Amino acid sequence: MVRNSIIVALFFFTQVLYAQVNRYAVFFSDKDGTPYSIDEPETFLSSRSVERRLRQGIAIQENDLPVNPEYVAGLTTAGVDVFYTSKWFNLAIIQSQNETTTTLLDLPYVSEIRLIATDERLVASGRKKSSWLSRSKSKTTDSQLNQLGVNNLHNEGFFGAGILVAIFDSGFNGVNTASPFSAIIDQERLQDSFNFVLNTADVFDLDDHGTEVLSVIGAEVEEDFTGAAPKSSFALYLTEDESSEFPIEEFNWLLAAERADSTGVDIINSSLGYNTFHSPFDDYSIEDMDGNTTVVSRAADLAASKGILVVTSAGNEGNDNDWGIVTAPADADSVLSVGSVNALGVISFSSSNGPTADGQIKPEVMARGVNTSVINALGNLNTASGTSFSAPLIAGMAACIWEARPDLTAQQLRDTIISISDNFDTPNNQYGYGIPRYGDILITSVEGALRSKIKVFPNPATSNAITVSGIKYNRPEFTLIAMNGTRSILKSIQSNEKGNYRVDLGKISSGTYLVEIDLGNRTQTIKVVKK
Repeated sequence: MVRNSIIVALFFFTQVLYAQVNRYAVFFSDKDGTPYSIDEPETFLSSRSVERRLRQGIAIQENDLPVNPEYVAGLTTAGVDVFYTSKWFNLAIIQSQNETTTTLLDLPYVSEIRLIATDERLVASGRKKSSWLSRSKSKTTDSQLNQLGVNNLHNEGFFGAGILVAIFDSGFNGVNTASPFSAIIDQERLQDSFNFVLNTADVFDLDDHGTEVLSVIGAEVEEDFTGAAPKSSFALYLTEDESSEFPIEEFNWLLAAERADSTGVDIINSSLGYNTFHSPFDDYSIEDMDGNTTVVSRAADLAASKGILVVTSAGNEGNDNDWGIVTAPADADSVLSVGSVNALGVISFSSSNGPTADGQIKPEVMARGVNTSVINALGNLNTASGTSFSAPLIAGMAACIWEARPDLTAQQLRDTIISISDNFDTPNNQYGYGIPRYGDILITSVEGALRSKIKVFPNPATSNAITVSGIKYNRPEFTLIAMNGTRSILKSIQSNEKGNYRVDLGKISSGTYLVEIDLGNRTQTIKVVKK
């Protein structure tokens, strides 16, 4: 297909295309000679990102290493403008005239070049509103939250605090000015943002689809509106260009996922889907929806492999006789794809179905996507319809559960949400495993109190031994997790009947580690610093 061929095959598409400035992905052959090392992840990942991996036992890998800066410098020397790099796919995004781009194939470290969008865009602007949204006046979010049992989570005191949620969308117009979002801004819970479409820091522009998605998770209006996880922190990434539909948007998604990973994001919400493009690019086929073909689905699986829960809309093609199934990245096998139901739990006629081309049941779960209560750019209460708004309900629910159960890995959290869905025993490709409802997970303030009593001292550790106190389980097992993901079983001795254990860390170098404590029915991880 055209999207997978090298640029030479595209140069003769038309004389006009040849002469203009376009956008390309330049793939590198290797990362040889990179100044970065997996043994020093703190040079290219935030401490929060490293700790997320440590907590889940995920090793730092070669694909975590940034692109070799000498290769990027070589592209610049060749006369092209380099805007982004992707470490996971080992590529650079450039904007250049075709006649200049052809010379890059002569560089020994360039393996492939793809045309991914026509025309200049990274210095332009545009605006196009989504036309499929249905809006009317709304007064409450109780129905959509109660359908998932999120009200029970809130009653237990879990509102997503401490969980960092990234939202990939087409614009967040009004988030910086509308009062329902003021707590996010004032409390400095907007921790990162970037506009990948235009290569600027301004995300409060272009469209308010992302504004409405964010509101479903994080907005608050006293007595009128409560998001599913209103105490979460957020990273807002503008990846979708509403003025066109080119493959570059998949690469924008990839770049945002890498930035989210490096920032330390816990959950990605993506209310986006890809299957068709504007000319001169070939559309994807139904056979391509196998979880391993599209750029965006591969990127989603990579994000999940780093310990991030990826929640994505299933798509709104359910009534499209030519398509009908989910769109990428909902076909990825590691994501949690979300279909749409109404207030009574009836499937929306537009909600995309499964299976994927490789036979996966899709979507996994369902949530309210018909007349979902949202906040628009002006700060007004509205409703909107589509799987775009069912996904953030699940993402918000996940944030609250993760706050309550920080010992869960991203995969365990995904599996937990699926397991409490009302069609778990008989899943199908219209309703998936059903609507998850919180209430079957054992999370109480008592358990939280027990967790909080487990402490490590001294911390930072000044020797090769620490004491762990407050353990009520008589046969705990201790595992040391290094920053590169290496796991080592530790020797321990119970020092008294009050649950104190002397734990031998072994001969370890200075740095940050996690000690994983297996308590039989659950595990807990505690960060330990060795001086």
